[in-house]
Amino acid sequence: MIPSLGSRILVVVGHPDDEVLGCGGTIAKWSTQGHSIDILLPLRRTDPKAKGCWDSLCASFQKSCAIMGGRPLLAEEYLDEAGAINNMRALHDLILPHVEQADIILTHSPMDVHQAHRAVSRAVEIATRPFRRRKTVLFFETSSSTDQGYMPAFAPNVWIELTNDDISKKCEAIKHYPSERAPGRSPEHLRMKAAVRGAEAGLDFAEVFTLARMFG
Repeated sequence: MIPSLGSRILVVVGHPDDEVLGCGGTIAKWSTQGHSIDILLPLRRTDPKAKGCWDSLCASFQKSCAIMGGRPLLAEEYLDEAGAINNMRALHDLILPHVEQADIILTHSPMDVHQAHRAVSRAVEIATRPFRRRKTVLFFETSSSTDQGYMPAFAPNVWIELTNDDISKKCEAIKHYPSERAPGRSPEHLRMKAAVRGAEAGLDFAEVFTLARMFG
């Protein structure tokens, strides 16, 4: 998939670091090609681990976006992630102005195990109902969420070819999240995953997506 010249791209994520894990290489690639990329963080983590370091995570989010070439958008009034799935109207209303300005939206798979990811995906689904606004929507995969269900549920049908430079930016960006380090989330693991996904399509590196909506 190649965005048309001047496309406005919106990435909507549930947590700081999801932008790197899910589509960091693609952000880097499309940014280099001159596309405008906004990365929206509408939710606040509420788990005990994150409560004491939320400001630090937000700073890491901003640094990560800068490395990849995206513009970080921090919500003026976050929704707590714990209640997002039951407060869909508020989440929808928060992301809608950004959705309306975008041509292509990248977000979580609705099949992710994490309920905050599912909430964000659902809000994007509602905001992009075609009878109201026609937007291209792609779902990305995130380590320790998309791959943690009882059965494989993420079915990619789009492979974005990435260069070594794209992957290097992704790996550099994830280094700004030392508190989120876990199996599958290290720079080495991200590079290996991109190589595996690339090999599926005869490429050196790739990130994969599920195409949910597309309008030409």
